[in-house]
Amino acid sequence: MSNAVSDYIQNISDYIEIKFERLKLKAISKAAKVLSVLISLGLLLMIVFFVVFFLSFGLASLLNDRLESNYLGFLIVSGFYVILVAVVLILFKRKAIQNFFESFLIRQIESEENETKD
Repeated sequence: MSNAVSDYIQNISDYIEIKFERLKLKAISKAAKVLSVLISLGLLLMIVFFVVFFLSFGLASLLNDRLESNYLGFLIVSGFYVILVAVVLILFKRKAIQNFFESFLIRQIESEENETKD
């Protein structure tokens, strides 16, 4: 009887250890998924930043040539970006962008759960 109880306790201990390892692996998997998405978005944002930067510089230079000025084109382009930043800040105030990113990350995590269930 003592041997059966000892085996039962060992089985429960093994079960708890396996469950804990499974939870740990699921957490690592979710963290890796979120991290990979964030790194991908970061790289994409860097590429977009450089494209927009050089296009803006080119547009400002073009406007300088057309307006026959050394600085007016840059002033117009920078004014456009000031307006754009103001719009983005207004959206942040409403938390629309924050809600978008939160729902995006939640969808990524939930899609990971659905893939592992299938």
